[in-house]
Amino acid sequence: MRVTNALLVAAAILLFACRVAYAQEPSGGVIRDLAFFRDALNDTIRYHPYSCSGPTLSSNPVYAGTRSLKFVAGSTYAGVQMFWAGNTNPNDWWGSDTSVFWAHSDSRLTFWVYSSTNGNVIGVTAYGFNTSYGGVGSATIAARNTWQRVDMPIPSNLLNLPLKGFEINFGNATPTIYFDELQISNVRMFAGTPPPPPANFQYIAASQIGYAPDMKKQFSSPTDFTSFTIVRVSDNAVVFTGGAPGRTVTSSVIGNSAVYIGDFTALTTEGRYKIVANGKESLPFNISPSVFAGPVRAAQRFFYYQRAFTAIESPYAEGPWVHPTDVAKAPAGVVKGWHDAGDLTIYMPTMTQSLWWQLETWTDFQPTNDDVNIPESGNGIPDLLDETRWGLEWVRSQQDPNGGFWANSCAGGNNSYPYGSTTPNTVGNYTKTVAPTAQNTAKAIAVLAYASKVYQPYDAAFAASCLSAARAGWTWLAANPNATNDADGGNCGVYAQGNDAALLKTNKMWAAAAMLYATGESQYETAFQSNYSAISWISSYSKSDAFAGKMYLRCTTGANSSTQNAIRQSIFQFADGVRADANAHPFQWATHYYWGSNSNGAHRTGQFSWQAFRMDETRTADRDALLDNVHYMFGRNYLNISYMSGSDAFGATQYRREGFHHWMKALQATPFHFPGAVAGGPNEAPSTNDVSYPSATPYPVYGYFGDPRYPRDGTTPIDGRFTDNDSWSTNEICVNWQGAILYNLYAAHWVANGGGPIGPRDTLPPVISNVQSTSIVSSSASVTWRTDEPSTSIVEYGTTTLYGSSASAAGNVTNHSVPLSGLTSNTMYYYRVRSSDASGNTSYSTGHSFITGMAATYAPTGATILAGTLSAGSYVDLASNNSQYFAVRGASTTPSMSWYGSVIISQSAANVIQLTVTYDGKSSKANTQQVLSLYNWSTSSWTQIDSRTIGTSDVTVTVVRNSPAAFVSSSGQIRLLVTCNGPGPARTGSGDFMRFAIESAGASVSERGGGEPAGLRMSPSNAFTLNQNFPNPFNPATTIGFAVPADQRVLLKVYDLLGREVATLIDDVVPAGHHEAVFDASNLSSGFYMYRLSVGRLVKTNRMILMK
Repeated sequence: MRVTNALLVAAAILLFACRVAYAQEPSGGVIRDLAFFRDALNDTIRYHPYSCSGPTLSSNPVYAGTRSLKFVAGSTYAGVQMFWAGNTNPNDWWGSDTSVFWAHSDSRLTFWVYSSTNGNVIGVTAYGFNTSYGGVGSATIAARNTWQRVDMPIPSNLLNLPLKGFEINFGNATPTIYFDELQISNVRMFAGTPPPPPANFQYIAASQIGYAPDMKKQFSSPTDFTSFTIVRVSDNAVVFTGGAPGRTVTSSVIGNSAVYIGDFTALTTEGRYKIVANGKESLPFNISPSVFAGPVRAAQRFFYYQRAFTAIESPYAEGPWVHPTDVAKAPAGVVKGWHDAGDLTIYMPTMTQSLWWQLETWTDFQPTNDDVNIPESGNGIPDLLDETRWGLEWVRSQQDPNGGFWANSCAGGNNSYPYGSTTPNTVGNYTKTVAPTAQNTAKAIAVLAYASKVYQPYDAAFAASCLSAARAGWTWLAANPNATNDADGGNCGVYAQGNDAALLKTNKMWAAAAMLYATGESQYETAFQSNYSAISWISSYSKSDAFAGKMYLRCTTGANSSTQNAIRQSIFQFADGVRADANAHPFQWATHYYWGSNSNGAHRTGQFSWQAFRMDETRTADRDALLDNVHYMFGRNYLNISYMSGSDAFGATQYRREGFHHWMKALQATPFHFPGAVAGGPNEAPSTNDVSYPSATPYPVYGYFGDPRYPRDGTTPIDGRFTDNDSWSTNEICVNWQGAILYNLYAAHWVANGGGPIGPRDTLPPVISNVQSTSIVSSSASVTWRTDEPSTSIVEYGTTTLYGSSASAAGNVTNHSVPLSGLTSNTMYYYRVRSSDASGNTSYSTGHSFITGMAATYAPTGATILAGTLSAGSYVDLASNNSQYFAVRGASTTPSMSWYGSVIISQSAANVIQLTVTYDGKSSKANTQQVLSLYNWSTSSWTQIDSRTIGTSDVTVTVVRNSPAAFVSSSGQIRLLVTCNGPGPARTGSGDFMRFAIESAGASVSERGGGEPAGLRMSPSNAFTLNQNFPNPFNPATTIGFAVPADQRVLLKVYDLLGREVATLIDDVVPAGHHEAVFDASNLSSGFYMYRLSVGRLVKTNRMILMK
């Protein structure tokens, strides 16, 4: 019902403020529907003219009525006049300076309008901060002297932008225009000053993924404590009590502050817990032998998403991170490979380093899983070897006919393409760059020779081809021992090593060790010794002495035992250094804070600590050093963050969500980043050329320390110098970094499994079925579903298909039920469910929806005794006597609904000679059957006393029933029931009520209302129906309603006009009643589509129109 909030506008109204610079969207902004005119007593709008000069409008209300809509001078943000919309109650969600709004894919401007001049033309225009006055996205409507609703989508070129405003323009006309319920829906909003990120070191620092039962378990607290407890999350029960800190560490990496380290290794019981000490808590974590199963799988699948010259597609993507094939972009003869990092070029130095780590992972842990869900899964070859082969085949394809290896496959030919709009299939064609060099050829030889041994049991022909390519490379290297071409390649000449003789010797040493391992031939031992140098530090894309040493230790034929022993002693010494650095670190992290610090830590523990432990398994402190680095990566750090994207699926609460990544940025998926990718990490001295690109288009550019979401400066503690945005110096990924991290994770998984074999293991996600929304009332509902294995219970829900809110229930179960509370009445909610099993495998349901009921209201709620004594023959009328009557207001998503009320006769029912019941109300659908029944207390049943068909307008039904004494309970209570059964969802109207009148004879009769509260209940449909979708036409989503009379398997599909199936919306058993399914046609073209409902032999079909 429209209210007369009136506004007289003479020329144009421009809401929002003028801005001269981009605003920055804060982290943690909440998707909301922001209403400006609302039916409340204290809504306000503050206004400043577009020109940022001139007088402001009056602060007095500009329309008649009880509402207080007003225009006030604008507040400021960053010194600029800003639009402000809010409620004066700061506890409401729009209660503070909501100054900037960010449009998303389904943002819309809507309002109701009424004009005193019929047919007056109104222009509506939306603006973004980067558009000139004159704007974009205009719509024209003809206002009428009846209320009409305007619904305007935010134009596509304003998506993901801060909105400057919209204009409502009447030209030279001067009508009286009334507006109501003006809102912009689905915008991300934040207060006038962007909220700061969570305080650094806000929580006790511990791994958010968790620990295996028998692992060392320690934490770092920002405050001292005399004791601590471990609390079970499900019931807050204390399961472990510990004492004072075992030690204290003060470090410059956290600003010369101290941390206090506690130990709870003795807690071995599986479960989900948090640490509590001196008023501080940790984020939750798990104790389970399978804590690393999910992260290992995700880290390995990282390489699938980085594949080049192929499509990334469903079902292997397991989410929205897909792109069409880029095979046509490859240079002639080049195949496969992985995009290096956030950029799209493929480089030999990082590719071979990553391949080394994957081959080492196979050799040391041999994970035989063939079900990781990559295209090769199920082929009888372990998926790790399938993925590694994808990289090896690129290396082979880079080989020149003369035997040397080209360095790179350069994206776009010059490695120059715009950030945020380039995907692998849209970048320019690749070229091979940097003709064969000794450095790159030596690295290619090393991994191909190693691979020839690894693949022999699985594919002898492929293994032989790798060795043949390695031999040809060796021949070229012998003929060109110092070849350099580093001037080649232009922008793709990175990772050049020039003629650095020392580096070249380490790479030749690596190649010789691998050839010796593959063949046992003495020529390679000779070459190794002639290039030998002691390990000086970790190997990386440039130097390879540690790789070479480890490879040489694998050689059982032809190797020199004295040299092998020297290498072992060197590894032990470097492992000692790792432990020393870890002991001095507040989070026991052994790394150096340069670009890729997480990888640096993984290289150190993977190359030294783990090798020292495996050579001497009494050195358990070296094993634990690797585990400490893993725990740091998953949350035991200054920022309390898990650096792996998507690690919420494995238990993390605060985790990496964004990153510097070209095609992720272009895709703008939700979630932003595919799972399993580990960020580079904190950087002590980020490059001054580092920039961050917030989520806006075009992307405002900040220096590393300039992003207002992540306030950083030169005084920020080093361990906090990470920003979860597009900072390439802290938040990029790289295939060689990921390779080292994968090895470390497999090592942790090996420890968690008691040192036993890894795989095959559970990698199948739970199967979700029977998703239902139940117990739907005005402010709450429940969502239930089933899974085929115990798993978690999470519901993502919201008023758009972006959801935005979530609710969960504790425990791993197969029958799931999650209550949703705090809902808004009479509102469509969209939801999907998510379940993760103990191995971290996650399933999502398809989208569903429901509509909350209108709030059921009634009066009186208690017994009100009527005044006076009535004489014989008179009436007691509850409504007129005391202005009280039973009124019920509500709505149902099903075609059937009932409500009831009662009256108490205080004196003898024998004196009642007539009962009159008057019902006033209406249905939302014509031809609704309405029944009035009287409760028979003696038989505990309802007796129908009236039935008739009603329409959509208010009606009055009067029923006269003589001698109702037989229907009165011993307490004198009479109960009546009204039931509506109609062709569509029912409602009671704006304020339906039942009135009681009693005529007495002889003695007087007293009457009072409220023997029981009036109530509202809904009943399932008993029909098989398929409703017309709404809205129709639609763009891009619409809702299809249907009803089934009993629990049955339902198949709801969508087809194009050629009969081709385009979507399956439901294929499951659903309970009796009314249901709804959401069809999202974002990826389809405009046109007619058919939707077909099949239940057994019953079939119904309707047509709908998609208009984009």
